[in-house]
Amino acid sequence: MKRSLEVLVEPGGDQVPLPQVLLAGDTTVMIFDEGDGSGSSRLASCMEEAGATRHDAGTEEEAIRIVIRAPALTAQARKRAATLEAAAGVVLGSPRPVFARLLVEALLGDR
Repeated sequence: MKRSLEVLVEPGGDQVPLPQVLLAGDTTVMIFDEGDGSGSSRLASCMEEAGATRHDAGTEEEAIRIVIRAPALTAQARKRAATLEAAAGVVLGSPRPVFARLLVEALLGDR
């Protein structure tokens, strides 16, 4: 028997920023933000400066998923944060320019 997934975004609930999607070499990197989206935008900009490019694709099964943490103010936000963090490969407390540069350099070096 199949179980239904929990609803992570309710109508009229919190606005959820879209993930930032980048390519570094042959690897897709998706950056999710538990807050207002400014953290994921900043990390994506740092990765672009290091050599990654923006990508318009949707969800990728083989993508590296990065989550930028933010305080969860509602029960819905806590559920969404727990779901994002469970599926993430990396969870950051804030965007880290050094991490962005080192990640892109490592991914570009894998070519």
